[in-house]
Amino acid sequence: MKRLLSSLALLLTLAGAAFGQTAVLPRPEVRGNNVVFGSVVDLGPRVGNKLDLSTMYATTPGGIARTLADMLANEVYAVNYGVVANDGIDDSVAARKALKAAMDRRGTVVWPAGNISLCTDPADAEALLRIDRFVNMRGTRTTQFNPCPEAGTRSTILIKPLANNPIRGAFIKDLIVVPAGGDAIRVETPDTNGVVAKLLVENVGTGMPQKGYYAFRHINSYTADAQGNPLTGNFTGGMFGSTFRDSDFIGGMRFELTGDSNNIERNVINGPNEGIYYKAIGGAATHRINGNNITATGDTIVIDGGQQVYITENQLEAVGDYTGSRTNPAVITIINAISVAVRNNNINAYSRSDAVAALSGSQGVSVEANTVNYAANKLLFRAVASPNNTVGRQLYEGIGGAPKTGQSLVSVDAASPTIGVWQQLTLLNNWAAASDTSFRQGLWWMPLTDGTIRLAGTVAGGTTTAGTSIATLPANFRPVNKAVRLPGLVYLNNIVNGSPWATGVYLVDLSGNISIQFMPTIGAGSFLQFDGSSFSIRP
Repeated sequence: MKRLLSSLALLLTLAGAAFGQTAVLPRPEVRGNNVVFGSVVDLGPRVGNKLDLSTMYATTPGGIARTLADMLANEVYAVNYGVVANDGIDDSVAARKALKAAMDRRGTVVWPAGNISLCTDPADAEALLRIDRFVNMRGTRTTQFNPCPEAGTRSTILIKPLANNPIRGAFIKDLIVVPAGGDAIRVETPDTNGVVAKLLVENVGTGMPQKGYYAFRHINSYTADAQGNPLTGNFTGGMFGSTFRDSDFIGGMRFELTGDSNNIERNVINGPNEGIYYKAIGGAATHRINGNNITATGDTIVIDGGQQVYITENQLEAVGDYTGSRTNPAVITIINAISVAVRNNNINAYSRSDAVAALSGSQGVSVEANTVNYAANKLLFRAVASPNNTVGRQLYEGIGGAPKTGQSLVSVDAASPTIGVWQQLTLLNNWAAASDTSFRQGLWWMPLTDGTIRLAGTVAGGTTTAGTSIATLPANFRPVNKAVRLPGLVYLNNIVNGSPWATGVYLVDLSGNISIQFMPTIGAGSFLQFDGSSFSIRP
C-alpha cells in the first residue's frame, strides 16, 4: 500500500508541473543497496517553462549552497554544443567547444552514440581533438570518431599537457577512435612538469593507422647537460602510473621514453607495426604487460630499457611475413633492460621468429613456465652480450611441429652466461672437442639458480702437465673463498690395470681456471670426460 501511495504522489506531482505549477520531486534516500522514497524537495522557480538554474541550493544540511547549474556541470553533454551523430556533417567545431567546456570545468565530456565526423582545425596542425588540461572523455561504446580525409597525419586525439600543468587521473573510455593518417590516440609530454599520470584508457577501439603510426603512442623528450642534469622536458618519463585495458588497439602501441608503473592489460592488439614497443627512461621500474592477445607481423613485444618488466599470461603470435627490421626477430625482444619476467605466456613463433631474445646488456631476464612453439631452425632463447639471465623448463615446448618439452634450444655467446642452459667454454692449451658422438663434444657448463655449476662433455689432444688450464669460467660464476677439486674420468686407448677408464683430478681456482692437478699417463686418442662433475660457488 505504501508503494502504491508513493507512486500516486509522484504522478500527481509531475502532472502539477505540466500545468505550470512548481515541480516537486521525491528525493531518493539510499539505504544499503535499496532506494526508498522519502521527503520531497522543491526544485524551485522557473523561467517560462524552464527551471531557473541560478537558484542556490544547499544539497545537505550544513552544506555549501551552489546554483543548480553548478550542481549539474560535472558532466558536459556534447549534444548540447551541437554535436549530432550519424548525419555525415562536420561536428568538429561543436566537438571542440564541448571538449573545451569540459576542460574548463575539469569534468567529463559525454559523447552521443553513433558516428561523429571530425575535420581539421586550421589553427592546429597536430590534432583533431586536443587535450591540454584535465578532462574525462566517455562515449557509449558505439561512439565513433571519424576523421575527414583532409586530416592527413594529424592525431585524432592528442593529449599534450602544458608546462607545469600535470594531467592526473583522467580517463578515456567507451569510444571508437578511427585514425586519419596519424596516430589514433597520442600523448606528448615535451614540457617541463607537464606530465600525464594515472591516465586510464578503457574499452576503446581503434581503426588501423598507416604503417609507422599507432593506435596509441606516447612520446616523451628531454635535454640534459654534460653531467646528466635535466634542462628541458620530462626527465622522469612524462607518463607514469597509467593503465590501458580491455581495448582493441589495432595498429599497436608505442611508448618512447616513458616513465614508471604503466600497465597494459587484457587488450587485443594487432597490425603491421610492433604489437607493443616499450622504451622506458633509465631507471623507470615496474611495467606490466598482462593478459593481452597480440598478433603482429612486426615485432610482437619489444622492451627497450627500464627495469622490473612483467610479461605474463599473454597470447603472443608472430604471423605472416615479417614487416620489421631485425636480422633475427623474436616474439619477445629485450634490449638493455634489467629484471624482466617472461612466464605463463602462450608464445607462437611459428617458422618466422625465435621465441625470446635478450640483447645489448639485458640482465635478469627470466624465461620460465611458458607454452612455446617455434621452428626447428629457430630458438627458445637467444642472448647476445647479455649476461646473468635464466631459462627454466617450459610447460610445453613444440619444435618444428612436434612436442619436445625440455629440449630448450638456445644460443648464448661468450658474453652471455645464462642460468639453466648448457653453454660451451672456450678451450685452451691445445685442448679441443673430442670426436666421440656418444658424449657431448667439447667442454660445457650449466649454472643453476642455487649456485651449483655443472660440467659435461669430452675434450682431447691438449697438454696434460699439472697446472695446465683447460678452460676458464666467466666472472660471477667462479668459486668465492677457496678453490674446488673435482674428479674427472679419462678414457684410455691402451688399457691400464685392466680397465679402459682412469680417474684424474681437476682444480677450479678463484680465477675460474679449470686446470689439471693430476693426470694418469694416457695414450694417443684418449679423451677427458666431465659428465657428472658439479660444484657450488656459494660461499
